[in-house]
Amino acid sequence: MRLIYCQIENTKVHKRLCVNFSPRITLIGGGNETGKSTMIEALHKALFLKSSATGLPTESLRANSMLGHPTVKLRFE
Repeated sequence: MRLIYCQIENTKVHKRLCVNFSPRITLIGGGNETGKSTMIEALHKALFLKSSATGLPTESLRANSMLGHPTVKLRFE
C-alpha cells in the first residue's frame, strides 16, 4: 500500500493543502513557518490516532484564525 494523496484542511497555517505524492520520492521544502511540520504532524495523527480521537491531539492542529475542525484525508493505492 502506498500513500498517493493527502488533503489537509483547517490546520495551523493551512486553510486547504492538497499534496500528490510521487511514486518514487517526495520532498517537502519551504521557508520557516510555512507549514512543513504541521503537514507532517497532521499525516502522523491521521495514520496513528483513532479516527474518533478528540481533545489535545486534534486541538493541537486547530487554526486559531480559521473556522471548522482540522481535517485530514488520505488516499492509498
